[in-house]
Amino acid sequence: MFKKSLSLPTPVFSDKVKAYAKQHDIDVFYFHVTSNGDDMQILKTMIEKGTLKPHVFNTFAFAELHEAHRQVETNHTADKVMVEA
Repeated sequence: MFKKSLSLPTPVFSDKVKAYAKQHDIDVFYFHVTSNGDDMQILKTMIEKGTLKPHVFNTFAFAELHEAHRQVETNHTADKVMVEA
Protein backbone atom coordinates (compact mmCIF):
# COMPACT_ATOMS: atom_id res chain seq x y z
CA MET A 1 0.00 0.00 0.00
CA PHE A 2 1.25 3.47 -0.86
CA LYS A 3 1.59 6.17 1.73
CA LYS A 4 0.03 9.55 0.98
CA SER A 5 2.43 12.36 0.17
CA LEU A 6 1.95 16.12 0.01
CA SER A 7 4.37 18.70 -1.35
CA LEU A 8 4.06 22.11 0.28
CA PRO A 9 5.43 25.40 -1.13
CA THR A 10 7.67 26.08 1.86
CA PRO A 11 10.61 24.24 3.40
CA VAL A 12 9.37 25.03 6.95
CA PHE A 13 6.38 23.12 8.31
CA SER A 14 4.48 24.31 11.36
CA ASP A 15 3.85 22.01 14.31
CA LYS A 16 0.16 22.00 13.33
CA VAL A 17 1.00 20.72 9.84
CA LYS A 18 3.39 18.11 11.20
CA ALA A 19 0.82 16.86 13.72
CA TYR A 20 -1.94 16.66 11.08
CA ALA A 21 0.36 14.80 8.70
CA LYS A 22 1.38 12.33 11.39
CA GLN A 23 -2.22 11.75 12.47
CA HIS A 24 -3.29 11.04 8.88
CA ASP A 25 -0.17 9.08 7.88
CA ILE A 26 0.92 11.67 5.30
CA ASP A 27 4.51 12.43 4.29
CA VAL A 28 4.95 16.17 3.80
CA PHE A 29 7.92 17.45 1.86
CA TYR A 30 9.32 20.40 -0.04
CA PHE A 31 11.52 20.42 -3.07
CA HIS A 32 12.89 23.20 -5.23
CA VAL A 33 13.24 22.74 -8.97
CA THR A 34 15.72 24.68 -11.06
CA SER A 35 15.44 24.21 -14.80
CA ASN A 36 17.94 24.83 -17.57
CA GLY A 37 17.97 24.92 -21.36
CA ASP A 38 18.83 21.24 -21.74
CA ASP A 39 15.94 20.22 -19.50
CA MET A 40 13.55 22.47 -21.39
CA GLN A 41 14.64 20.96 -24.72
CA ILE A 42 13.99 17.44 -23.43
CA LEU A 43 10.52 18.47 -22.21
CA LYS A 44 9.80 20.18 -25.54
CA THR A 45 10.72 17.02 -27.44
CA MET A 46 8.58 14.86 -25.15
CA ILE A 47 5.58 17.18 -25.63
CA GLU A 48 6.04 17.18 -29.40
CA LYS A 49 6.19 13.35 -29.45
CA GLY A 50 3.14 13.09 -27.21
CA THR A 51 4.95 11.19 -24.45
CA LEU A 52 4.35 14.12 -22.07
CA LYS A 53 0.97 15.81 -22.01
CA PRO A 54 0.85 19.00 -19.96
CA HIS A 55 -2.45 19.77 -18.26
CA VAL A 56 -3.54 23.25 -19.35
CA PHE A 57 -6.40 24.94 -17.51
CA ASN A 58 -6.72 27.85 -19.91
CA THR A 59 -4.79 29.70 -22.63
CA PHE A 60 -4.74 33.49 -22.89
CA ALA A 61 -3.51 35.80 -25.63
CA PHE A 62 -0.65 38.08 -24.58
CA ALA A 63 -3.06 41.03 -24.73
CA GLU A 64 -5.12 39.24 -22.03
CA LEU A 65 -2.19 38.85 -19.63
CA HIS A 66 -4.13 40.68 -16.91
CA GLU A 67 -6.90 38.05 -17.19
CA ALA A 68 -4.34 35.26 -16.86
CA HIS A 69 -3.04 36.86 -13.65
CA ARG A 70 -6.57 37.21 -12.30
CA GLN A 71 -7.22 33.54 -12.99
CA VAL A 72 -4.10 32.42 -11.12
CA GLU A 73 -4.84 34.75 -8.21
CA THR A 74 -8.22 33.09 -7.62
CA ASN A 75 -6.33 30.05 -6.25
CA HIS A 76 -8.94 27.91 -8.07
CA THR A 77 -6.78 27.12 -11.06
CA ALA A 78 -6.21 23.46 -11.72
CA ASP A 79 -3.21 22.69 -13.90
CA LYS A 80 -1.35 25.42 -15.84
CA VAL A 81 -2.34 28.76 -17.31
CA MET A 82 -0.66 29.50 -20.64
CA VAL A 83 0.00 32.87 -22.27
CA GLU A 84 0.63 32.92 -26.02
CA ALA A 85 3.13 35.44 -27.31
